[in-house]
Amino acid sequence: MQLFVPLLLRGEASFSTRREVAAHVLKVLDAQLPHIESFDVTWFGGEPLVGKGSLLQLSDAFILRCDEAEVRYDASIITNGFLLDEATCRELAAQRVSSVQVGIDGPPTVHDRMRPLNNGRGSFHTILANLHKAVDYLNVETP
Repeated sequence: MQLFVPLLLRGEASFSTRREVAAHVLKVLDAQLPHIESFDVTWFGGEPLVGKGSLLQLSDAFILRCDEAEVRYDASIITNGFLLDEATCRELAAQRVSSVQVGIDGPPTVHDRMRPLNNGRGSFHTILANLHKAVDYLNVETP
């Protein structure tokens, strides 16, 4: 049996809210571990890499529990790719994140108009540069 958990990780959530949600998710996982062969997580929502610290901490807890229970653990992430720099790719790969899905809304002018940064500048070229590095660490998909 397999347990699949899509995790919505909003970076703007308060630390206490993230900690409370993490505690509940770990409680569910602990109850399911004796009954499953694999545990698959998809990190998404808002921009999950804004909450990278929480994502990495929860990944550590998932991996520890799964390894102790001899349950296969795998993770993926859906991101806009802007924060997916090389250091982050290394961290994600170390946390058994095997694939990343990045949404690009067309050529640079279209994408930058559809997904401007808070300062109004475009994000396309940063995302593209990040993807060139990400392929060395993760299976990269674009929908």
